[in-house]
Amino acid sequence: MKIFPSLACIAAIGSISTAALVACPKETIPAPIIEKVTRSERTGGVWHDITVSYQGKARQKLKLQVFWDAKTPTDDGKGTSTKSQDVSTNAQGKGRWKMEVKGYPAGKMFATVTDAAGNRSAKSPIFDVPWLY
Repeated sequence: MKIFPSLACIAAIGSISTAALVACPKETIPAPIIEKVTRSERTGGVWHDITVSYQGKARQKLKLQVFWDAKTPTDDGKGTSTKSQDVSTNAQGKGRWKMEVKGYPAGKMFATVTDAAGNRSAKSPIFDVPWLY
């Protein structure tokens, strides 16, 4: 429940006193898309680059999370491995980010983004990662 409801929530309910007693729905934000996974040029072990794109609000700060599992991510939205990083969109609301991961992130992979208010996107479409040598 939000203690300070958004103006849109207050307008929909009618007053601040009523809105404070009602759990206003969280904002829906779009899911990111995993574009590709490639072998990184980084040295010092085996590294891979995960490229993720997103279309949302302009100049939005987000936390990108990528989940993967050698088999299938579990239903609770978490694979057995995860990595996150802070990202942001440009003036047009677009983002295209590269995340470096050490090791072999083979199998099924998906991503989510979470905004500063705690609104989390749906999972991206599952991306099948081939075994990259």
